[in-house]
Amino acid sequence: MDAALLNSLLNQSESESLDFKREQYRFVGEPNRVKSELLKDILAMANAWKSSDAYILIGVEEQTGAKATVVGISTHLDDANLQQFVHAKTNKPLSFGYSVVPLGGKDVGVITIAAGQVRPVYLSSDFGKLCGGVVYIRRGSSTGRASPDEIAEMGEDRVAIPAVPSIAVEFADTRKRLRLGTQLAITSTLLVDPPPLTREQLKWLGKHLSAIKLIESPATRVQIPRHFLNSLVGEQPTPEQIRERHQELAFLTSVGFLVQNCGSVTATDVRIEVHGSKTDGLLQFDELSHPKNRASVGVGGSMPSVFRSNVQVEEHGANWTLSVDVGKLQPKSDVWITDQWYIGSANPTRLDLRATIFADNLPDPISTPLIVTIELEESVYDKDRIKGAVND
Repeated sequence: MDAALLNSLLNQSESESLDFKREQYRFVGEPNRVKSELLKDILAMANAWKSSDAYILIGVEEQTGAKATVVGISTHLDDANLQQFVHAKTNKPLSFGYSVVPLGGKDVGVITIAAGQVRPVYLSSDFGKLCGGVVYIRRGSSTGRASPDEIAEMGEDRVAIPAVPSIAVEFADTRKRLRLGTQLAITSTLLVDPPPLTREQLKWLGKHLSAIKLIESPATRVQIPRHFLNSLVGEQPTPEQIRERHQELAFLTSVGFLVQNCGSVTATDVRIEVHGSKTDGLLQFDELSHPKNRASVGVGGSMPSVFRSNVQVEEHGANWTLSVDVGKLQPKSDVWITDQWYIGSANPTRLDLRATIFADNLPDPISTPLIVTIELEESVYDKDRIKGAVND
């Protein structure tokens, strides 16, 4: 979802695929009967008869016969928590997401429910005001219970549509097997020099260094020529080079991906491309170009070409593409991509990305919005760390 699409939706009326909400849903810390309102709206739009994605726009007030008004909201739903909340209660996985779109200095919350999903979707058991096994459906601008005939038509519609995979992608902590949703908030660390020592600290340090020198025995020292060490391990990086590498590492956060086949058809040769634009201060690497791997082959080096990664970053002009090779994806299966994407920034920034999912047996690619928000924090850099790295 971008500002252009949002503007277009504001000129439309509420329908099976569009709903306006002035206020944010009450969710965090609320009783089940209150949370069930949000759940009902998502289920109803998932079951509606529609040929395109459906949207719930939060922070928007409908104006009869005129363009809807953006009033904005200050609190937002957490996509990862919302995903876990819904998926724990439905009879089958549901492809949807929550994102934030700024427009005219105000934030609009957007719930996007993907089209082309297998219906009906319903609750496995009662929750709040909702009944398990009941199919809720949106008709026009209202929500109700689907009739037996409507449910039967959903089954016929599913049979009539050629069987294709239903694939979803989101951020994940693949080491802990944690889903992070389609919105990711990370923090990059800026290393700064410690404040100068006070007079009292210098006096204390001088006293203890003097004591150490008194008990040292020069006879126990073994001097190894620097050029001999270099001949064994290669030319050593300078403290400036070491600090630069430490700063790169401090900026970066490792990000994984979870890819799901929510349908009943095997997807073959699945590939995901995430497209973005370059921004000032943005740093990103794949496994092969990560600074920790460059360190193993020397300053400015790169990993040998015989190594392969399922995640690759390529820059082209003012843009970049992150490619994720998934391969074969069985029905109802989850694939945790173990190769990581490393990203950070020297400046606070927000990346509005779009993931495009390809597969041999997908007639059209699937598009999913992804958002990465990067904040910046400062941390004191210990200069002993440089000394230790040089002497190692």
